[in-house]
Amino acid sequence: MLISRLLTLGFPQSAIMETTQVFVYGTLKRGEPNHGWMMKTGPGQGCAELLGSARTCRPFPLLVAGPYNIPYCLDRPGEGHRIFGEVYRVDADKMKRLDELEAYPKHYNRRQEDVIISDDPEDTPVKAWIYLWENYTDEHLRLKLIDNYTNDVSSESGRYVPKELREKPAWS
Repeated sequence: MLISRLLTLGFPQSAIMETTQVFVYGTLKRGEPNHGWMMKTGPGQGCAELLGSARTCRPFPLLVAGPYNIPYCLDRPGEGHRIFGEVYRVDADKMKRLDELEAYPKHYNRRQEDVIISDDPEDTPVKAWIYLWENYTDEHLRLKLIDNYTNDVSSESGRYVPKELREKPAWS
C-alpha cells in the first residue's frame, strides 16, 4: 500500500525501497496533536504507513514533563512499563522530518528496539526506531510513570503545548 502510494505521488522507486519502521508513543499517534506530521505527504515530507498498534517488548519509563507537557520515554530500559504506541513504516524523507520534530540528536536519541504489533497472532517482535530521552534528572524519575500517553483534558499533567504556541525566548 505504501509503495503504490509513493509511486502515485511521483517518488522514485530507488527512494521507495529505503523504508524503516518507527514506534511512536506520544503526540505522533492517531488522535494526538502531532499526528499530522506523520501523515503529511509530498516531496520532502516523505510518507508513512500505519502497521498497527504495538507495545514495547522491554519496559521503559514513560512520563509527561515540563511546561509544555511533553511525553518522554526515558532511556532506562528495564524500568517502568511496556509502552503502548503505534508502528509506522516510513521512508527516508519521513524519518528526516521526524528527526527534525524530535530534535534528534540534540534533544532525543533514537535506537531500534523490539516491539510487538497488537494484531500479530504469533507475537513476533519487530525492530522499530524509538525516540528516547537521555537528559532526564532525578526529579523526572520521581514523576508518575504511564504506559499509554493521551493528550486528554483530564490528564494530571495538563495538555500538550504545540511548538507553534510556545513562548519564544526574547533573544530568538
